[in-house]
Amino acid sequence: MYSILTLKFPPIRTKHRRKLRFFANNLLKPRRCHCSNVLAAPSLWFYCATLSAKRRNANQKTDTMKTPMTAASHQAMSDTLSVPITGDAVFTHETYAALLKRALDQYTFCDYTSLDRSGRFVIWRHDVDMSMHAAVALARIEAAMGVQATYFLLPGCEYYNLFEPAIVACMHEIRELGHHFGLHFQCTPDMSATPAAFEAALTAQRQLLETYCERPINVFSYHNPSASALAHDAFTHAGMVNTYARYFRENVTYCSDSNGIWRHRSLADTLAANPERLQVLTHPEWWQTQALSPRERAFRCIDGRARAGLANYNVMLMESERMNICDLGPDFDRLTKFLGEDALRIQMLWLAGEHVLAFLGLWRISASRGITPAACRAVADDTLRGSPVSREQLFAPMQQLTAALVGAA
Repeated sequence: MYSILTLKFPPIRTKHRRKLRFFANNLLKPRRCHCSNVLAAPSLWFYCATLSAKRRNANQKTDTMKTPMTAASHQAMSDTLSVPITGDAVFTHETYAALLKRALDQYTFCDYTSLDRSGRFVIWRHDVDMSMHAAVALARIEAAMGVQATYFLLPGCEYYNLFEPAIVACMHEIRELGHHFGLHFQCTPDMSATPAAFEAALTAQRQLLETYCERPINVFSYHNPSASALAHDAFTHAGMVNTYARYFRENVTYCSDSNGIWRHRSLADTLAANPERLQVLTHPEWWQTQALSPRERAFRCIDGRARAGLANYNVMLMESERMNICDLGPDFDRLTKFLGEDALRIQMLWLAGEHVLAFLGLWRISASRGITPAACRAVADDTLRGSPVSREQLFAPMQQLTAALVGAA
């Protein structure tokens, strides 16, 4: 299991300097991290702390839509960390489309406001916990197959800001593809303390989301619900259908990819069982273009947001014709124009204090282009051998490599 309770960010150890390892690789190890001060670290810490809190509170929850995990289930989860990602563990867009087609062959799709409670149906839902861009990718797949899903947006999300222009554009595209929106409700103890407080909190967030989406919001789901939140289990609250209502728990089979795994029964197995009524919850961040571990998928969302933030900062200064001052000089800023995403990674590593990794990354790019300044070779050899190299020793070689790359472009 991930040792997320011991997550720390000390400096890179010498043994890790022997090969070029970008900070993503260090952060994604299922043990204590050895990468310090990266821009994405606070969000990654929050993700890990959230999983930790979920485990601490697991015995306090009364969510009867889920079956308590057995010792064998926990062992199976641990075993998946050391085996290839195959079968039901493959969370790719291709797999997603195949599962969606199976569901289309078996069920009538409906939303929460049009379901026939006594009929046969499937409801297809997404809790957007980490990435609106990942949500757009699934929305496109669904629209191409003629499916309308419900996307539950989380006000106050730690991983995206609903009011950022790029996120607003994502919402608009999901809406134009014909999908529905719901409120992903993070219910605090104060909000669930009394029926009146609960209804008031739901109403306030519903109104916010309706203004934002310019659409009625008729359904809500809980985000990491506590037992006190789940106690509010009427079919509707504040004029919205409750996806965790007693009706759904008692009458509708539930399948979820929570935490990037099929925690109880996979969707393929659930479809094979062919229940009369089915509610499918998927989280867009878990579905990517290639098979990855859950932590790698989470990191992609976090890292992508961090890189986008740095890129926006660079573009803002460039378009306003302002100086983008960096300790390595103006050529370092110009790298983005020539190297694109690679330059952003190098910049993030250097700015985060991972000077050795930044230098090795730039050296690898330079060498691949036949640019190997003699003055930099000895430093490169030292770092690849694992010899301690300080920031001061790397400063001049970084400037020389940067100038050589810009000059050759």
